[in-house]
Amino acid sequence: MISLLFRWIAKTIIHEKYTDKEDMRKIYNVIYGDSYLESGLLYLGIMVLGYFWPRVALVRYIIMPIRSFISDSAEREEMDEVAKMDVQGRHGLLEMSHSDQRQFKRLLLDYTRQARRAGKESAEQKAAWQNFSHQVQQKFGISDATLALWLQ
Repeated sequence: MISLLFRWIAKTIIHEKYTDKEDMRKIYNVIYGDSYLESGLLYLGIMVLGYFWPRVALVRYIIMPIRSFISDSAEREEMDEVAKMDVQGRHGLLEMSHSDQRQFKRLLLDYTRQARRAGKESAEQKAAWQNFSHQVQQKFGISDATLALWLQ
């Protein structure tokens, strides 16, 4: 029920902010991807399992929120980094395939972690940026200048 409620809330917010159906679908896909279907199938499987082996299903049911909490916190951190992007950057991200979006967000998250660890060491921050921009250019063909505009 909670999962359905969160999905309804996200859908309502997306419909308020976007009018184009294609943009709505892309945003929804960025937020949920395949995880909603995966979670729904796991919950359904646990219900069936509960009919035959209630104790096993109970243990699995307890594990599900813990798993969800861990994956949600990682996704929330990724979305925070994406929210810092300018409009062109977010639009460029939406144009990518789901797997490319996932890879880009991971690279962005790795970069921000490295930059935070570097602190005020400008040489380390510059090395982290160069590594990030090089990987993004190789994997997605996004130039360093475009990437810098996206992440101003």
